[in-house]
Amino acid sequence: MFTCLLAMCSLQGFSQLMNLGFEQWYVDTTGNPKLNNWTHYTLTNIVTQGHQSGTLQDTDRYSGNYALRLSRWSGFGYDQVIQGAATTQRTQGITGYYKYEDASLYSTATGGPFVIDSASVTAAVTEWNAASDSRDTIGVGNVLLAGMTNFTPFNLTVNYTSGATPDSIFLRICPTKYTRGNLPQCPGGGYCSYLTIDAISVLPEAIATLEMGGKLTVCPNPVSNILRIAWSSKSNVALLTVTDMAGRIVINPTTINGNTELDLSALSAGAYVVIVSNDKEIQHYKIIKQ
Repeated sequence: MFTCLLAMCSLQGFSQLMNLGFEQWYVDTTGNPKLNNWTHYTLTNIVTQGHQSGTLQDTDRYSGNYALRLSRWSGFGYDQVIQGAATTQRTQGITGYYKYEDASLYSTATGGPFVIDSASVTAAVTEWNAASDSRDTIGVGNVLLAGMTNFTPFNLTVNYTSGATPDSIFLRICPTKYTRGNLPQCPGGGYCSYLTIDAISVLPEAIATLEMGGKLTVCPNPVSNILRIAWSSKSNVALLTVTDMAGRIVINPTTINGNTELDLSALSAGAYVVIVSNDKEIQHYKIIKQ
C-alpha cells in the first residue's frame, strides 16, 4: 500500500516536511478548507487523488488553532494524507498526539462479523537507486493507534535495513489499519473510525558520532518536562549546555556520563539548543519545549 503511494509522489520541489501542526489551510473554490502541503488520497477499490470526503479541519486540537481529522466513510472508503521531503538524515522516528474513535467494522474476510479498527501512521526513508531506476526503502516504521478519548502521545521508530544515506522521507497518516483490497466496511455506511491528530515532530538522527565509538541520543523532541540524554564513548564523558535561541545559557554546563535526565519544567515553552561537546567535536540539537 505505502509503496504504491510513494510511486505517486514526485520529489521535485520537496524541501523539509511542513505543516506538521496542521495550522495552515486554504479555502478551495467550493468554500471548503483544504490542508496545505499534504496530498490527499481517497482509497476504496481504486486510488483517487485529491478527494477529501473525510479530511477535515478540526478545532478540537492538542495545540495551536487546528488539528487534522481523518475518517472512514461510506462503507468501504477512507481518506488519508501523505507528504514527502528531501532529507539526508537517518531520521529516528515520528512523535505526535492523537485521539481516536475506533469503530467496529463489518468484515467477512476476517472470519467474523465485526473487527475493531485502529489508525495508522507510517514513515518510509528512501534513496534513489540509479542502477534500477527506482526508489529503495532503507528505513520504515509504523505505529497503530488504538481508541483514545483524550489526546495521547504516540511514538513511531524508524528501523533501518541499510546503512545508506537517504535522500527522502515520506509520512502517511491513515484513519484505518486495513489496506485496499482488505477493507471491512462501516456498519450502515456513513462515517466511522475518526482520527484526530496534531503536533507531529520528526525526530532527527538519533545517533551522532562525537568520537570513535561515541554515541549520543537526545529525546523526546518536543519535550514537556524531562529530556533524556544517553551518552556512551571511550571516555564516557561529555559537556552538556542548554541555551535559548539568542545564545543565552539557560542550563549551566553539566558533565554527563552515561544516561542523564534534564528537568526542563522551569523553562518557558519555546525553542532551545542543546549543546554537547567533548575534546573532539561539538554538536547542536534544536529542541522544542512544550
